[in-house]
Amino acid sequence: MYHNMVNDKKDLSLYDVRYNSFIRQMEVLKLCRRGYKINTPLDIIITFDDGYKSWAGEVLDILKKNGLKAYFFVSIEFLRKGMISKEDIVRLNDNGMVIGSHGVFHRFFFNLSNEDLFYELGESKKILEDIVRKEIIDFSVPRGIYNKKLEIIAKDVGYKRLFTSIVGINDSDNFIVKRVPIKSYTTIDEFEKIIEGKIKLIAFMQNLKDKAKVILGINFYNYVRELFYPLL
Repeated sequence: MYHNMVNDKKDLSLYDVRYNSFIRQMEVLKLCRRGYKINTPLDIIITFDDGYKSWAGEVLDILKKNGLKAYFFVSIEFLRKGMISKEDIVRLNDNGMVIGSHGVFHRFFFNLSNEDLFYELGESKKILEDIVRKEIIDFSVPRGIYNKKLEIIAKDVGYKRLFTSIVGINDSDNFIVKRVPIKSYTTIDEFEKIIEGKIKLIAFMQNLKDKAKVILGINFYNYVRELFYPLL
């Protein structure tokens, strides 16, 4: 699970990844596909959340150079703010990438009403379908935490997969999709361990953080996270 890509001169937030790190990571995945370097038993899915200009530029070029595809989950809020454009989304789609929804307002979904959830999932789906002229069947949960209510509504709206921040390895037919976050400080050695499936510590830490989001509330959690970055 990726978010934004930045150049080397910019200070990094938690989920920013430098282009040179991303290039090395995608080169490792390309070698894995060809049976070299790392003998992983896993099929790797590359995903991006939110919506950034970098996606349809350097990120797309790097993916294409390495023969890789990815899921791009767009928040309508990021689209409206100009952080990604309709033309960017169309370019990603036209180059074989999968476009998915990341909701309308990038809110913490865990405590939203049924009405708000139907709006977030349904309205974002409609807007993106109007842009790419095809059905949107994949949804990535903002902040990554879901509950049974969200799962039921996502199915009712017409989604086939719900991507979360739960860390783990998936079966091919899972409706709930687990992911591993790639962060600003993820080293290439750590990345290689991730694609080998060695993720127990990451899963443990992510589970603690998800529980903290629910207990503390997302705003206070974000405040605490900033205090202890990059530990969180």
